[in-house]
Amino acid sequence: MKKVFDFITNFDPAILGEMTPEELAEVYRLLSDTMGIIEAIKRESGQVLLTKFEGDGKVFGQYAVNRAKMPNYSKVDMEKAREFGATKEVLDTTLIGNLIKKGAKIDGVTYSFYPRVTKIEDKEEKK
Repeated sequence: MKKVFDFITNFDPAILGEMTPEELAEVYRLLSDTMGIIEAIKRESGQVLLTKFEGDGKVFGQYAVNRAKMPNYSKVDMEKAREFGATKEVLDTTLIGNLIKKGAKIDGVTYSFYPRVTKIEDKEEKK
């Protein structure tokens, strides 16, 4: 974690072009792994912060902290939503993906490319 923190805090974009593909793969993988950890820490620290004050907001030193409210719709009954006219038609991306895998040509489908980096473990390391 310290290695990633040091890399981020001292980051100079110019060095990316000078790095070997292996170094770039390592950086990419470390950052990918670390992002999940950082998100979890951020989420938990936010929840703890909300317990440190009552009401809508408070100032802590140089920081104004407000209790923001965001709706979560995951438990809304679909039939109820239909009654209110609050539904819409969306693409079934799973079905489209399966059709493409079977050879169907579907106009409008485009692709983005990104690296998928996995560390190759030495067989000796596993023993």
